[in-house]
This record gives sequence, structure tokens and C-alpha cells, in this order.
Amino acid sequence: MRERGASGLSYVAVAVIAALLVSGVALALTPASVSASLGSAVCQILQLPGCADAGGTPDDHEQTPYERATAGSAWFGGDSFASGEGIFSYDPATDTTTKTAPNECHRSGSSYQAQVFALARQRGAFASQDYASEACSGAIVSDLYSDNHLDNAGEGPQMYASPQPADASAPFDNVPEDASLITLSLGGNDVGFADVVKACITEGLAGSGCEDSDALRSRFQSVYGTRDQPGTLEQQLAKLRAEHPDARIILVGYPEMFAEQRDLKKGFFTTMSLEEQRWANEMARELNTAGSDMAERLGVEWVDPTSAYVGEGYDHRAGSSDPWINDLVGWGDSESFHPNQGGHDATAGLVWEQILTGGR
Repeated sequence: MRERGASGLSYVAVAVIAALLVSGVALALTPASVSASLGSAVCQILQLPGCADAGGTPDDHEQTPYERATAGSAWFGGDSFASGEGIFSYDPATDTTTKTAPNECHRSGSSYQAQVFALARQRGAFASQDYASEACSGAIVSDLYSDNHLDNAGEGPQMYASPQPADASAPFDNVPEDASLITLSLGGNDVGFADVVKACITEGLAGSGCEDSDALRSRFQSVYGTRDQPGTLEQQLAKLRAEHPDARIILVGYPEMFAEQRDLKKGFFTTMSLEEQRWANEMARELNTAGSDMAERLGVEWVDPTSAYVGEGYDHRAGSSDPWINDLVGWGDSESFHPNQGGHDATAGLVWEQILTGGR
């Protein structure tokens, strides 16, 4: 018994001596500091449960995906699918065609971005921040660093306080330094997807159709291309990722727009045949694949909104009985083939789920 006790005491003595050596304590230290340092060192040597790697306190609480997203500020940007084009209710300052200061960015207070912000505010996040978005209808990648290419009044670069070259080394000073949640939809206008759909309609009326797949695919790489090429979306997002390594950056793609149930008509005219709808949906899938692949390369999160519109037992695409995407409005209004309020509500749900779970 004595030997066992002596052995145990010796082990503790050795542990204490080793702890003193590891912690570097000396007689000149105060008793309180010796106690703290000694406790940390003994904890490490004896490998007691709950020891932190560099101290004697339990490991720090690991943030949940939601806590990471709401630890700082929020920043929102992008194109018409982010701004709320198609809802028909916009901030008046972004819905004016006056000759002196026209601005048709069509930012809506009920877009998916606005709804996500409101949900976070209800839970106490972003309390010192008001909702603001840089998203603008028709936006292209260069609008991130240059003045709005459509000359919408008051719209400078989305990510800079003043215009910069595509390869600028200056930080994105219009994105808060403490930004923890960043969402945007971008790239579709650069690819020219909206223009292609419009061509489907106008050329379809003339009887020539719209199936120019090669022309559309050739633009995917130029938009979602290598980060080494200044001015591509990948290069800009790579810079954003480097400047905000801890932020939740969520890129939202584009939905398949057509229900493929019947020819779409405007009066007596067929605007989108079933064949053209199938082609447009296939192009949307390829566009989302390119965007998703790019996001994965960058370590950026990706949300494909298509599942909000169509799935087992439901279909809310244009041409369905309950569409969440506008059909042709007028004869080419900007709201045509954009999500309506139902679409933004559903997309907000997907993005919110992404924020809570953190899944790709």
C-alpha cells in the first residue's frame, strides 16, 4: 500500500515538476499566476478531459451556421433576381423613368433578400443595421466594380465606393469589414440568358425558334471562368472570399422558368412552344451547374432555387396553374419571366434554410 501510495505521490510530484517546467513558472511569479500556469500545464500533461489545447479552460463554443452568418453585418447585391424585379412593388427611388434621374433597378422591400434580413432581425440579429441592397435589375459582373452600365442614376459600383479596374487590389470598401452574411444572384445577364429568352419570343413569332445552344454555352466560361481572368465573376468572388474569409457568402442561382405543360400564348400568338421551354430549362440547368462548380472551387455556398418552384407534386413555373414566375408581361416589360412574390417567398425559404443549416 505504501509503495503504491508513494508511487502515486511520486507520479504527481513528477507531474507537478514537469508542469512547472512546461509552464515556465518561477519563484518570481505571484501565487495567483503560478496557480493559473500550473493548472494549465498539469491539465495538459495529465490530459484531463475538457482541457483546451493552449489553456486550462474548456474549448470555446463552436458557432452554429446561423451564428456565423449573423456575427457581424449583412451585405446584399446582384441582379434582377435578387432586387425583386417581377414583384411590381419597388422602392420609388429605383422605379423612376424621369429624364433627369432615371433609375429602374427595381429593388423591392419584399425580395428574398429583404425577407431573409427581416427573419434575422426578428431573431435579434443585425439590430444596428437597416436593410439595404445594392442589387439592380439588369446588373452584370462589371457593375460590382464599375458604375452601373445601364446608367441608373445614383448607382455606383456595388462593391466599391468609387469605380475601380477589374483587377484592383483595393479592398471592396462598400462591403462592411465585419460582413458575416453576403448574398447575391449574378451572372445571368452576362451569359445573356434573358436576351436569349426574349429572342425565343420574337424569333418564335417570326417562326425561327430559339435553339442556339452553342452561342449560349460559349458564354458560360467567360462569366463563370477562371479566377485568374480579371472581370469574371469567379475572380471577383475569389477576391471577396479572401477579404472576408469568415463570412457566409451565398450565391443564389436561377430557376427553371417553364412548366413544359403547354405552349405559352399571347393572344393568338405562341410566345414559347413546348420545345422551346424544354430547351430554356435545359440551359438553366447548365447555367446552374456552371455556377455551382464555380462556388465549390471558391468555397462559396450555392443555392439552386429551382426546387422552390418544382418538385414532386407541385409546379409553380410559368405556364402552370399557379405560377410563381411571370409569363410575358406586355410585349417585353422587364418583369417578364421573373419571379413574382410567390417565387421570392419560396426562394427566401431556401436561403433561410441554408443560413440555418450551412449545407451547400
